[in-house]
Amino acid sequence: MKANSVFVLYLQFTGEHWSSAFNVMQTKILSKLDYKNLVWITIDNALKQDIEIVKGSGFYEISGDNSSREFSGFDKGVRYLKTLKPSSDDIVIFANDTFHRSYGDSYLDLVSKTKLQGVKDGGVLGYVDSFPASVTGFGKTFSSWIRTSFFMMNYSGLNRVIPFTLPIEKKSVFGSTPNTFFEENDMLSANYKEYIRTWLFDVPAEKSEFKESWHSKKPLTLENLKAMQEKAWCILCEQQLSARIAENNISIVKINN
Repeated sequence: MKANSVFVLYLQFTGEHWSSAFNVMQTKILSKLDYKNLVWITIDNALKQDIEIVKGSGFYEISGDNSSREFSGFDKGVRYLKTLKPSSDDIVIFANDTFHRSYGDSYLDLVSKTKLQGVKDGGVLGYVDSFPASVTGFGKTFSSWIRTSFFMMNYSGLNRVIPFTLPIEKKSVFGSTPNTFFEENDMLSANYKEYIRTWLFDVPAEKSEFKESWHSKKPLTLENLKAMQEKAWCILCEQQLSARIAENNISIVKINN
């Protein structure tokens, strides 16, 4: 089955890693796909003005939206994508400028033609992480999610799960001091809050079931409170995407299995 078009929405903050990202995408992913046309949309969240540049046949660059980091940037990219009028079965690849750097690119070798067929059949392909137990956020219960540094799906499925940015106010989720990192409400289950805090800054209790740590983990202070809450917001946006994928009965094709 040949896809009519493949659209790559590549999110960057300045173009420092564009060439290496393009080379890895071409070698590890695009070379395994059967398609007629390639459209590459670079979304640059470092650009402040509203900019649209045609870089060449099928290559575009637009200014992003960094208000919710990659997620608001992807939302702006999707709005631009819609102006190009993709077909429902066209494949859309999302990647940010860390997809080939933060964890290396060898994991992409696990993307086989069989797994790519799962995308053509309507699934979402990505690297899946998980919590040790189910959590509940914004009324949705789940235990695993797809890393949004790289994932792909067809255009029909994409329209069922957007937008990427949560349609709620951040102030309804977060408090204003280190002691009230999260607001005291039932938007997030207690273990969900615990897992995020442990990932970002808390030392896990001896009997805690979740002891994983972010590579930039550091103690929470008043000075870094806002930055940590921005990171937590991005975690919520990332994981709620997968919750919506599950809610819409879209299959997940795991890279890491």
